Amino acid sequence: MYIGYCGYRVSKELNGCELLYGYCRDSWGKGYGYEAADSFVAFFFDKIGLGRLIATSNKENIATVKILNRLGFKFIDLINNDGMEEFDIYKHELHKQEYKRNKCALSYDG
Repeated sequence: MYIGYCGYRVSKELNGCELLYGYCRDSWGKGYGYEAADSFVAFFFDKIGLGRLIATSNKENIATVKILNRLGFKFIDLINNDGMEEFDIYKHELHKQEYKRNKCALSYDG
């Protein structure tokens, strides 16, 4: 059964690789977004070998913002789309060193 997707794309507009994920509404709130994003970020840094990953979110999408914060992404910019405030997008960034540091800290707490 299809529940969603998780991966990345190279974005010229954002000047880097962008984390992408989306899930069917009946799959929301079950932890799939975090689990998939966490696994992908580890794969991205360890196997693809790049040092920086970007993510964007609609400013109203609180669940995605929480996932990104939990993974260690930092807010870096507000992207204004066509001057329409309801389409403003948060831009987040995560560096490999910060992700590794978060993973180590989490293992000691848990």
